[in-house]
Amino acid sequence: WIPVLSVFFVILFYKKITNLNQIPTTIKAFKETLEFFSKKTPDINIKGTVWTAQLNLIDRSFYSNKTKDNENNTLDFIGPSVDCGFRLSKFASTDFMPISIEILDLCKDDNELKKSIYFLNSEFLKGVNNNERKYPIFLIKLNVNNHTYYLITFCK
Repeated sequence: WIPVLSVFFVILFYKKITNLNQIPTTIKAFKETLEFFSKKTPDINIKGTVWTAQLNLIDRSFYSNKTKDNENNTLDFIGPSVDCGFRLSKFASTDFMPISIEILDLCKDDNELKKSIYFLNSEFLKGVNNNERKYPIFLIKLNVNNHTYYLITFCK
C-alpha cells in the first residue's frame, strides 16, 4: 500500500494489482486494518471505501508538485472511476465500508467476503453513469460495533 494523498484527514491508498486473486486478499486486509484502528482509537471515526481505477484506460495518474529530487512528488489520479469512488465514500461509516460494483464482481467468489457484503440501495451519484442511471450501493460490514442492522443480504 502506498499513501498518495492526504488532505483534510483523508488518506488515499493505492495498490497496484498484478493478479486478480490479490483483490479479495487486499480487501480483507484493508477491512481488518480499519477494524483494528477503529477499535484502538474509538474517539476517531475511521472510515474506508474501496474501488478500482483503470489506469491508462479511462483513468489517469500523474505527479503533481514534481521536484528535481523526486522527494516531494505527489501521485494524483483523475477519471470517472476515481470520481465514482469518492462519491461512494459518502456512504462510509465506522460500521460499513462501501465498495464499487467492480470490486463486488471481483470478490463474488470469496465466501468469507460474501458473508459481510450487503446491498443498501441504488442512488444517483453526481457524475456517475452520466447521471442517467442509479448506482447500486454495496457495503462491507465492519466488525467494530455490536449493532444490529436490517439490510438485504447480498448472497447466500
